[in-house]
Amino acid sequence: MEDLRGAAANHRRRHLEAEANCSRGRSTSAGNSTDSPKVTYEAKDAMREIQDRVWRIDWKIEPQTEITLKGIAFEARRRAKEDFDDPVWRGIAEAADRRREILTRYRTGAGTWYACVELTRWDIGRSGGEITKMVHEQCNSKKEAEETAQRLLAEHAKYFTVETSVEAGIVCELEWEDD
Repeated sequence: MEDLRGAAANHRRRHLEAEANCSRGRSTSAGNSTDSPKVTYEAKDAMREIQDRVWRIDWKIEPQTEITLKGIAFEARRRAKEDFDDPVWRGIAEAADRRREILTRYRTGAGTWYACVELTRWDIGRSGGEITKMVHEQCNSKKEAEETAQRLLAEHAKYFTVETSVEAGIVCELEWEDD
């Protein structure tokens, strides 16, 4: 459940960032000018449908094991080659490879890690909340990140109320780069 919530939050953050970049006239991909083309109703509608499919793909990839992800990446690359080097299949292979590397980092503890604590103020019905503060520290190991997250949680526990939750977590650098 935690992974699923994290995946959804990452998607939501990326989506909001892309929308913000578009609304400011910035390109969201390398090589494009900063002048945004007119986005028609049809383009917006198509993007909504595509976004739904992308989330579905990612939700299928997220819960898989390292071995399964290796197979997914292999099969996606094979299908890409058979289908005139289809970029969609290549993207699925890259997504599976990335997720497998994240799982490897969690298993081995290798790489750079981030400890973070988020304070969220919830509405009365707790149906929605707003992150009011986020504190993070970069760490050299998973163990160090766990200890740092515990310390940050203890330091910020005083802000906990009925309306405000305090949540600690750690992520590897690959997940951090998404935010």
